[in-house]
Amino acid sequence: MLMGYRKNHSSVFNWNWVPEEILSINKNNTLYYPDNKSTEFNSRDTVLVVPEKAFVVLREVDYINRNAKLQISVKKPKDIDINKLIQETLVFAFYKIKLNRIYGYLIPNSKEEKEMLERVGFQMEGFIPNEIYWDKNTLNREVWSILSDEWR
Repeated sequence: MLMGYRKNHSSVFNWNWVPEEILSINKNNTLYYPDNKSTEFNSRDTVLVVPEKAFVVLREVDYINRNAKLQISVKKPKDIDINKLIQETLVFAFYKIKLNRIYGYLIPNSKEEKEMLERVGFQMEGFIPNEIYWDKNTLNREVWSILSDEWR
């Protein structure tokens, strides 16, 4: 399902996904960031895509300490098995590039996303107070992670 990013895959970024969310699912509502089309990646980022349906970014991959910040953004949730996408991402991170820890952020009201992350072994580590402005309010942002030896 996942493949390396190429320029012809750029349409997968054309929706209002939440920047840096560990799991962001398009629910066709207006709460996502307006006109978020940012595809700025640096040399420490690994970008994978499911063409037209989703993208995965392992940001700031640290090969010395073996960790990375994860962002999975699903543009067309009805056309993809999100649980399989998460599993495939973890296989890539833990087996292919040999990371030890994957972490990321989640907005507290993301119930469906939390359940999906918990199912594969992610745990909430804590939160960052008033980290994000969302729907005319400031919200805490939860920090979630999984270690390679906690998965599977």
